Amino acid sequence: MNDYTYLARELTADKQLSNSIDIGTINSIDPMSISLSDITLDQDDIILTDKISKLITPIIPEVECDISCDGECSCSCECKIKEDTYNEDKLDIGDKVILQGIEDGQRYIVLDRVYL
Repeated sequence: MNDYTYLARELTADKQLSNSIDIGTINSIDPMSISLSDITLDQDDIILTDKISKLITPIIPEVECDISCDGECSCSCECKIKEDTYNEDKLDIGDKVILQGIEDGQRYIVLDRVYL
């Protein structure tokens, strides 16, 4: 049984679920906002899975530092983030996501990104 089959069985076993699976569009990342048909879900309406969280938050940013010393016991260090590193391509505005409605459609779990 793959992960999605297991998740689907667990979700449908919960009596609080509205049994609605929908596709939404990411409007903003921080704060999270998703368009779903004729409504907009805000951060309070959305539950993120671990997989989706990893598409939003970088694992470890790659940092580049330059240190210079002038010999007079005064040194300076300039650091900057070269590039954020994600497990996969990061989630962007306009991406489509699959949503599972819970609590009679009052909240939604963001299951995964989809490509249409």
